[in-house]
Amino acid sequence: MAGRIASGKPQDGDPAEEDRNGAPAQQKAGSAASDTAAATAPGLRAGLRAARTAMGPAARAAADARLAQSLAIWTDAWLANRRARGLTRHAVAAFWPIGSEPDLRGLYTHLASLDGVTLALPVVARQAAPLLFRRWSAGGPMASGAYGIPEPDGDAVPAPDLVLVPLLGFTDEADRIGYGGGYYDRTLADWRARGLTVTTIGVAYACGRLAPGTHAPEPHDVRLDAVATDAGWVPTAPPVPPAG
Repeated sequence: MAGRIASGKPQDGDPAEEDRNGAPAQQKAGSAASDTAAATAPGLRAGLRAARTAMGPAARAAADARLAQSLAIWTDAWLANRRARGLTRHAVAAFWPIGSEPDLRGLYTHLASLDGVTLALPVVARQAAPLLFRRWSAGGPMASGAYGIPEPDGDAVPAPDLVLVPLLGFTDEADRIGYGGGYYDRTLADWRARGLTVTTIGVAYACGRLAPGTHAPEPHDVRLDAVATDAGWVPTAPPVPPAG
């Protein structure tokens, strides 16, 4: 990793906003099979970014609070049911906010403080490969990653039980439009190919919701279990596994 950096969130217009995990505003040449780029025009991504930025800092802060509350309620129930089934270790993967993305670091601090919970953040170890995840703790050391996004220096964590996935846009069926780099699609596909059960929840503002027919997912795209937004869940909150 590169040298130590401050753990602050890049502001609107920061290059990282246009290049999360190697995804520029327009799809890079030679990667049309990755993420949803083959079915998504660059103009759609640009429009989604513009809608998110247009919310303004105050509106985003209020939306972040609603998102964090909704996710906290659901994750509390998710953890309670896992513990009722005798599970004592719970790995949750999240993402470090950049630019105008939802900032849920308060929720991360809460989750990381709970007994048996490991909070992890993604790390780009190799280009065009699935993501790795490393343990994160509030105030812990961070370093600039492959694309200038802060990454933790903690120990590597196996595939998580729950992953909060960043996105630009989403459909009513919880299909995700990412940034074009394909890292999350490769990661989700890798877990599925290995037979791992990972609950996947997209995190987005309601302005990222696409009208029906706007986006058609590619065959390789992996649908999320649900998307949490400041206006509610899409399509609905994923069911919590029953106790017992």
